[in-house]
Amino acid sequence: MNHRVIRILIGVVIIAAVVGGVVYWEWPGVPRLTVAPPPAEAVPTMNWAPTSVTQIIAPGESKTISVSFVASEAVSDVVVSVVPELQPFVQVSPSAFGGIVQGQTLNVSITVSAASSSPLGTFAGTVQLRSRVDPKKIFAKPLPVTVEVWQRITEPGSGVSLVAPQDWIIEIHENAALLLSPSTASRRSDPEDIHVPPDIHVEVLLNTENRDVVNFARLFNDGWFSSYRNQQESATSSRPVVVFSDLDADVGHAPVLAAFIEVSSSRVVLVTVPVYSAELRSDITRVFETVVSFVAQP
Repeated sequence: MNHRVIRILIGVVIIAAVVGGVVYWEWPGVPRLTVAPPPAEAVPTMNWAPTSVTQIIAPGESKTISVSFVASEAVSDVVVSVVPELQPFVQVSPSAFGGIVQGQTLNVSITVSAASSSPLGTFAGTVQLRSRVDPKKIFAKPLPVTVEVWQRITEPGSGVSLVAPQDWIIEIHENAALLLSPSTASRRSDPEDIHVPPDIHVEVLLNTENRDVVNFARLFNDGWFSSYRNQQESATSSRPVVVFSDLDADVGHAPVLAAFIEVSSSRVVLVTVPVYSAELRSDITRVFETVVSFVAQP
């Protein structure tokens, strides 16, 4: 048999083998053999409440927040750790759990603090639950934590502490202070752009008749704030606070936001937002609420 015939026979055998294999594996009604990877080992998940934490503090201040988590299954030897980026500001207690039951709710206290010399700015990271046996093993999901360290200035006339974000300007005047966002500060520096109001105005008022803060606010400026759409009294702070808002009114008043804080029997601090732009509403409101909360602290 010559070489040409041999080559043809070899080719026919190869083709038949290939076709036969395809027919075998794809034959209707015959299940196809597959090789699957081994099932992955189940990993417990931790569901945090709240799902994230953001805390504003000033240098020299400390605050404690309570959070909790629930494990999807039983786990033991769990360590609560803070990523290096947050370790200068965040401490947790307890720092470990010996055993966790499936579905059990466990509480963790997060203490956020900043030294007097702490840098200003925003610092983000996570609080993690790790295996003590295998420190590289992190149980999902870590808790996102953001710490914002704001600047703080004490108003000399009243001794009231005022705070503002890192890039804001605080101007101190006699019995008053102006808080300026970067955009507002830039506009006020333009000699052609006159009468630019501050983002937030803080003023110390005398309460010569020693009225409680609610009546003082309602009678202030001939009862100006009594017609505001929303009024809310705060009973959670050490200092009584009443807040007036016309943010959602069809025809609003000026200022759009005002808070009266009783700092003594004869003095009331008035914090106002004279005007605001719609695109900055959430930012200005957040700064306003933070300023009020700091003034309300004894």
